[in-house]
Amino acid sequence: FTYNGSSTAPKNAGSYAVVATINNRNYPGTSDGTLEIVKATQSISMQAFGDKRVGDNPFAVNAAASSRLPVALSIVTNPATGVATITGNTITIVGQGTVTVTAAQQGDENYHAAAPVQQSFTILSALKLPDLAVQNITADKSSIAPADVVTVSWQMANVGQAASVVNWIERIYMQPAGGGGRTLLKQTQFSDDGLLDVGKHLQRSDKVNI
Repeated sequence: FTYNGSSTAPKNAGSYAVVATINNRNYPGTSDGTLEIVKATQSISMQAFGDKRVGDNPFAVNAAASSRLPVALSIVTNPATGVATITGNTITIVGQGTVTVTAAQQGDENYHAAAPVQQSFTILSALKLPDLAVQNITADKSSIAPADVVTVSWQMANVGQAASVVNWIERIYMQPAGGGGRTLLKQTQFSDDGLLDVGKHLQRSDKVNI
């Protein structure tokens, strides 16, 4: 057999003139015909991903073609700018909005183009969290001696962006004025049924034995 004059059987899509020859002195013969190898179809799969938030890390979009040919990724955002960017298969979050990711594979000499696959997600505002800070620490004595009892007062302030459940551990330490190691004097679990709103504080105090 020859295929377009070559004895090597074709592997790629196309039309090939086939000649079959019998080299036998008793039964010589030849015949010809046409071999058609059609392009194969292919499909794209893309891993699902959920909604994101402003501040989330860049993430990879995993998409693959059944042909194993490279997949091209693109995005369309709403609004058109300031939402997200894509480099290669990595999406970087910029701001709030919606993002539609399209995966495409245009085919080659052996594969038809794949049907594009799309997936959309929403980028939500940054997650708002409470942030507790100890402020305005005072003591009722400026100098102390062993076995003294000192009343320590402070404010527990919420400097975050969301209300905080009032349930935390309070620790009182003693540390030399010049720095260095500190000593834990008391530890208390403090809680109640309320919430500490943003910008608010609780006045706290406790007695410790030196």
